[in-house]
Amino acid sequence: MGHIPVDKTLFQDLFHNFWVVDAREPFEKAENVIEYLARYLHKVAISNYRLLSIDNGTVVFRYKDYRDGGQQKVMSLKATDFLQRFCLHILQNRIV
Repeated sequence: MGHIPVDKTLFQDLFHNFWVVDAREPFEKAENVIEYLARYLHKVAISNYRLLSIDNGTVVFRYKDYRDGGQQKVMSLKATDFLQRFCLHILQNRIV
């Protein structure tokens, strides 16, 4: 496979930024890593049953808040914000 051409100024720009690394405590067991990844792999970003309403440019949906003991909660977002978050879950074809 060939390489995808990348503009060299991209790397220069990246090295001029201050990067903050998210350094959390590692998972205790491999099973916890698998469980974490399973939430994101081989699943759709959001199932239809979680969408509660789409009206007047607003999307209301149900989600599970893992920071709050996995409680079910409801969130309302502007449609553009919802789509932006949704697109973050689209896997890239490959990493350059």
